[in-house]
Amino acid sequence: MGKAKRCRAVAISASVAAISAATACQAADAASEAASTAHAPRAADKREHAGSHRRRKPSPQHGPYVYTVVIGETEADENTPNMTCTAAGMRITGVGTFAESPDATALWERTPAAWKRLYAITTGPATTVTVGWTPPSERREAEEESDAHNGFILNPRLWSKPETTLASTICAATTPGAVVGEVGEALATWVLPAPASSAAALMATPPTNVSPNELRIAFEVLPGGSVPAFAPLK
Repeated sequence: MGKAKRCRAVAISASVAAISAATACQAADAASEAASTAHAPRAADKREHAGSHRRRKPSPQHGPYVYTVVIGETEADENTPNMTCTAAGMRITGVGTFAESPDATALWERTPAAWKRLYAITTGPATTVTVGWTPPSERREAEEESDAHNGFILNPRLWSKPETTLASTICAATTPGAVVGEVGEALATWVLPAPASSAAALMATPPTNVSPNELRIAFEVLPGGSVPAFAPLK
């Protein structure tokens, strides 16, 4: 296909052109809204007698705590991929952050310096990765529309469908330590049973899911979550 290039909402590699639709982010947004609702105080029971002196104990806050963070490259470019396989899954290096969910925003606001740091994220074997997949019959047309509209696919018929697999499945389909992609922007989501103590502690924890929406990748995730064997990026 020639030299791979990265553009928003499109992933093009030597073996596949996958067009990422906005649907990959909707699940994280819905999870964030659900977490916000879960933390709201419960209204008093209106059936209590007006003269009653009994007071209900406040309900303890429970998880899950949903931290959704936009991670964006600050060091990587088309010639410097930042997504590499490791023994535990994958590692994404040199990323800046922007909080997306209420839990993440509250965490970052407690430590303003956290916004100024670069982080590395290491996935675990159970971390899922969601990328778009387009049928081969529509890929060339989608690429042409992307080229004509500065990386955007305007025709909904050509939008890819989000497909999810394990980070460990991706790395099992290539060589150990392989460079598998360059993430320009992605949503990283953590779903935790207890609140994170700090932004640094959160970023040091394997995320639940990573959903790139601006990337260049060497792998393809097929419907059903399988990953064909692929060569690393050079």
